[in-house]
Amino acid sequence: MICLYTSDEEIERLYFFREDHKMILDVIKLTDNPAETIKNGNKNMVKFSRDLRNACVKNGIKTIERTPSLSVEEQYRLVREHFGL
Repeated sequence: MICLYTSDEEIERLYFFREDHKMILDVIKLTDNPAETIKNGNKNMVKFSRDLRNACVKNGIKTIERTPSLSVEEQYRLVREHFGL
């Protein structure tokens, strides 16, 4: 088992602006204060991500933090290496 999680900064910068989350952002734009809605949503997503990461660490599951400097190819290499592939 392996846990890939995204850095807090990347969650805050990108989560609601990803192409696969476009429908969420479309709904957020209908709220009275979209910026505040995004801010609160990011806060909850960061907490959720931290909670998952901490649970993985506590249970001895290997974790990899995805950051802008870690390419998809490098992530793939680390996962393959972890599983001995």
